[in-house]
Order: sequence, then C-alpha cells, then structure tokens
Amino acid sequence: MYFLKVNFKIFTQFFLSGLILGSSLCLLSCPFILFPLITQQSKTWKEGVKIGLIFGSGRIIAYGFLGGLASFSHFLLQDFLDSKMALVFGGSILIGIGVWFLFYGDKCRKNHIISKLPAFFTGVTYGFIPCAPLTGFLFTYLVYMSKGIIFGVFSGIVFGLGTLFSPILALCGIFPHIGEKINKFQKGKIYLKIIGTLLFFFWGTSLILTGLR
Repeated sequence: MYFLKVNFKIFTQFFLSGLILGSSLCLLSCPFILFPLITQQSKTWKEGVKIGLIFGSGRIIAYGFLGGLASFSHFLLQDFLDSKMALVFGGSILIGIGVWFLFYGDKCRKNHIISKLPAFFTGVTYGFIPCAPLTGFLFTYLVYMSKGIIFGVFSGIVFGLGTLFSPILALCGIFPHIGEKINKFQKGKIYLKIIGTLLFFFWGTSLILTGLR
C-alpha cells in the first residue's frame, strides 16, 4: 500500500496517458484487427467485450515487460524497439493467426480456451510491435525515474489498463451485432472470413517488410 501511495501521482499520469492513447491513435488500428475476431467468435455484446478484455490483457503484459525493461536498461529497450527481427517475428505471428482464422476460427468456437487464444496473442504482439514506437517515449521516461524494475513493470501495467478502458471496449460490444447483420446476407460469413484474413495478412506482411528493409 505504501508503494502505491508514494507513487500514486505518477501511476495516475501513466493511466491517463494510456487512456488518451487508447482513445486516439489506438482507434486507428486496433478495431480493424479486433472486428474479424469478434464477429467470428461472438454473438452477444458480452462475448465481444470479453474478447476485447482478453486482447487488452495481452497488451498489458507486453507493456509491463517494456516498462520493466526500460527501468532495467535504456539500451536494451532501445535495442528492442529498433530490432528488425522483432518486427519479422511479430508479423509472422499475425500471419499465423490469419491462417488460423481462415481455416479453424469458426470450428474452435465451442472450445472457449482455444477460441480466445488468438485474441490474447494478437494483443501481446500489438503491445510489443506496432504499439512500441508509439509508447517508447513513455517508457523512456521510466529510465530517468530510476525507481527499479518493479516500479517499471507496474507503470507499464497501469498504462495498459488505461488503454484497456477506452472507446475500443465499447466498440467490442457493438461488433457482434454488426457481424450478425452481415451474416444474414448470402455469403456474408464467407466475406467476413476473407476480409478478416486479409487484414491479418496485411498487418503481418507490413511488419515483415518493415523489418526486412
């Protein structure tokens, strides 16, 4: 409790920074990758929000790691942010999820654990790769705080919670309704699957090409 009380002001700043990012820049990318996952796996707003929370938890883990890494060594953080292999690896994961989405996504719906794993790993990948350049300056700030790894990890987690409680979560509750409307049209489900797969391939290929430059 003393740890939280002493650092309350700083943690509040990180939470608000995450909330602002989640309500602005994140709205330009995250909904596009969440839409196909939610429309294929969810029929109600509760299921949609649940997938959004799972996606967000993956990002929180990534932010916690980046925060701890920043507190431990600024050089390691910079090396990670500049790593081309990380981009290639992250892009490969997104493409792999796209393949899963195309061939197995609708078949795994009854298995609640397996069906939710892609959302979690997508969240982790997004937190580490596409979001890292956007949040790097925040974690670099931790270097100058010099309060230890635990402080850095906790700051990253608090920042991630801020991104979680954003308009994206509300959109996750709306997406299942949109998906049901589209599925009523002939071949609507097929079109959703193709569009979703192309989105994963697009993001994954973009990361790989950036890493290979």
